[in-house]
Amino acid sequence: YTEGRPAVAVLPDAVLTERDRSVSGATLLVELTGTVLASDQLTFVSDSGFGIAGNNVMYRGAVVAHRDATLNGQNGASLRLTLTSAATHDVAQALVQAIGFENTSDSPTTIERTRTALGANTTYSDAGHGDNEQASSATLSATIAVVDVNDPPEVSFDTNRWFTQKVLGTNPEGTLVLDGVSVSD
Repeated sequence: YTEGRPAVAVLPDAVLTERDRSVSGATLLVELTGTVLASDQLTFVSDSGFGIAGNNVMYRGAVVAHRDATLNGQNGASLRLTLTSAATHDVAQALVQAIGFENTSDSPTTIERTRTALGANTTYSDAGHGDNEQASSATLSATIAVVDVNDPPEVSFDTNRWFTQKVLGTNPEGTLVLDGVSVSD
């Protein structure tokens, strides 16, 4: 992930098997591990078609999952989704592939992330539909590298407080006086 860019998919190539099972009631849990910051967010990649309305996950106008109120992927929290009856196997797979990571800080930590990996452990668990069926689950992991970008300095000033001063005889070209100027990086 590169600072200031849209979210990147955590598991873009994930594949869900067992197409013959219903996904209604299945849960998807994405946990960030390692150095987790309040600026770390779990969301959906922008071109996925998934969106959030309250705690509902929307896809093509249908509520396909419910987002946990506490494990909502915001401010470093894990993300837990429970699929609804509107979710098909294909929608569930697209949902897993669409979960993205972003960091909202203007200066994210540059801690080496390979050993203290900011990983995403994703567990998908179906409800074990049927009288004698066991619930099945799978865990996938990914490492997320965060790249900090050196932002160009910004100059801002109060336009009501700067002026040009021209003193006849001593400074005929004028002197630019800048008052209330700030420079930040």
